Amino acid sequence: MEKRNKGKGLSVITSLGILFMLVGFMYLVYSLKTLNDSLKDKKEELSELTEKIKSNTDSLHYIEEKLKLKQNLLDSIIDQIEASDNQALQLKIDNKISINQALENTLKTKSLVKNYTQVVYIQVNDQNTEKYLNEIKLLESLKENNYKAYGYDMQKKRANNTVRYFHPKDSVNAVRLGETITRLTGINVKTQYITGLERKVPDNQLEVWLNKN
Repeated sequence: MEKRNKGKGLSVITSLGILFMLVGFMYLVYSLKTLNDSLKDKKEELSELTEKIKSNTDSLHYIEEKLKLKQNLLDSIIDQIEASDNQALQLKIDNKISINQALENTLKTKSLVKNYTQVVYIQVNDQNTEKYLNEIKLLESLKENNYKAYGYDMQKKRANNTVRYFHPKDSVNAVRLGETITRLTGINVKTQYITGLERKVPDNQLEVWLNKN
């Protein structure tokens, strides 16, 4: 009788073991199917995202090429104006371009520059000036002097060896930057206060317009 009970007990245990194994196997199959479905969904999402990125890249490329065409047209018009004898118009154009450069720099400051106490943008008169500044590693030297320095933007025939500031309280910093620029480049610069942009250009943003004759 005791042996019979033991036999039945072993049979029950064996059956339960097989049952648990079957349940475990079914759970594993279910888990794998769920994971596969999830991976499939993620793959479809990734494919859709890739298409969106490609579409946006194509759009950005179109916009970039369109802006290049407009810039070429604008440069052509400016060249014609500068070749004319209309000094008043030339001065007006130079002023507009100067303001536009300051606003472009401001956009960069607000979008890209983080944690700065003084940010400096450098505009150059020609390629020879840019080449010289690269040779003496001006940007690197300014950064070693704790400036967030960016360059170089081309401003043909407009760079007049000035350090430009837009807020009266930045005048001292402009003078100090001018002294640093002269020491590093050998180019004598003067400070220039640009009025009318106080509400558009942030504090502690300075510009350097250089022309190595």
